[in-house]
Amino acid sequence: MKKIQICSILCSLMIVFLVGCGGIPEYNYIGMTKAEVAAHLEKHAFRSRWSRNRFDIAVPRSKNFSHSFRNAQEVAKNQSVMSADQWNCDFFPQRHWLLGWDGIFSRWHSYTLDFKNGRVARQQKNTGLPYWVRGNAGQSPYPNYPKNFHKVNENLYRSGQPDKDEFFSLYTFNGIRSVLNLRENNSDKDEINAINRNWNNAVTLYEIPLDTGKITEGDLYKILTVIRDAPKPLLIHCWHGSDRTGCAVAASRIIFENWSVEDAVSELMKPEYGHHKYIYTNIPELLRKSDWKKIRAAILRKEK
Repeated sequence: MKKIQICSILCSLMIVFLVGCGGIPEYNYIGMTKAEVAAHLEKHAFRSRWSRNRFDIAVPRSKNFSHSFRNAQEVAKNQSVMSADQWNCDFFPQRHWLLGWDGIFSRWHSYTLDFKNGRVARQQKNTGLPYWVRGNAGQSPYPNYPKNFHKVNENLYRSGQPDKDEFFSLYTFNGIRSVLNLRENNSDKDEINAINRNWNNAVTLYEIPLDTGKITEGDLYKILTVIRDAPKPLLIHCWHGSDRTGCAVAASRIIFENWSVEDAVSELMKPEYGHHKYIYTNIPELLRKSDWKKIRAAILRKEK
């Protein structure tokens, strides 16, 4: 009796497992404009760190058969795609609805859309062969951020120490072009080299080892020189992204955004950044005592 029950349970689980891997969501594009299809693709189409967060639209009989895009706006600007009367739109390997499993039962699928008078008149769903989906972090359409990650402005991000997958994700989703590592005993060379092997030296690494309790005005010159000259966007990080990174961001605010020293110190102290204000009292003291007029003249003169 027990054997029969066990076999029944196993069979039931196998049915759920196989059925979950086989279903593919249906999308109805009939009547949609190209702009509406592009907006839907931006939201639903497959992208990964390997594609640099881009989705594909293939256009038959086009000189460049396949086109890659980040968003619907890029699609709208591509005359070859917008003038075509047929699109083949890539989607993703369907995963198990219950287990979230990526494996041999995943199937790649796409849609072929025929347009008439600017709207979808016919659609065909194409299901490919089983496709093995690698489950590495950063492989999904969703970014994988390091701890204490924040956008400072269009040219600058800050964070704690990223791992290999997080570096890949930052390059893929945020377009990071350079990294400034402020840690004393940890290098990012292996992680950045891994990115550059895939994308032809796409990211530049700068390393300025700092003792958090002994940051000097000379260190500020070095940091600001990197911020000035590095390819943008630039990621600045240390271990926690709180103290050395906070000092660097404050210096950048003062020099390149004309913040007052007190405003920069106030931002440094915000709880969300995790500054250890009772341990590293030297950082706000350094920011208040530094000769910013002299630093600004030196940094901005070279910038010109």
